[in-house]
Amino acid sequence: MAIATELLKQTSSILSRAARTNEAIQEIVGLIGPAAGLDLIQISIANPFRGTSVDSTHEKRGSQPAAVVLQRDLRSGAHVYGHLEIQASRPTIKAVELFQFLNTLESLLTNFAVLESRRSEKVLLRAHLNVMREELRTVKLAARAQSLLARTGLSLEAAREWLHGESHRAQVPLSIAAERIIARETRRQREAA
Repeated sequence: MAIATELLKQTSSILSRAARTNEAIQEIVGLIGPAAGLDLIQISIANPFRGTSVDSTHEKRGSQPAAVVLQRDLRSGAHVYGHLEIQASRPTIKAVELFQFLNTLESLLTNFAVLESRRSEKVLLRAHLNVMREELRTVKLAARAQSLLARTGLSLEAAREWLHGESHRAQVPLSIAAERIIARETRRQREAA
């Protein structure tokens, strides 16, 4: 059990300091395969928000037919985040300990995959929120510029069309065209006062 415990400690350490999923999975596979005497260990973790998958395999050359074969989905609720497969003809860990070790490893990898998925989701949500904030900023600037143009005698519709035309003519985003108009009209009002 000492080997299994040490492998779990090292695996947990690798996952806790992992900056990149693929490097962490490769390091875990390279650690566990030889230390546990496995003929094959394969770990796959998918990230549904990025649409990517990380696969890593350690296979011992010239191995005999496997006495132990375990395949597990890394599952949380209805979501499958990956797959864990091992094959061993002569593992260095007893069969019962190997089974307990793999249950714990499965839990560690599933939790890691869920956290990675949530991190990716959070990044996408932040990016979407930033886009929405910029769109709201543009709408507010355009409304302010239109109201300032309306004070010069244009109707709101004509001011809107003029603002869009100015943006297109200057080949700048609508927010920049609106900022320019606001600055110009504010300067005119100060000079007039």
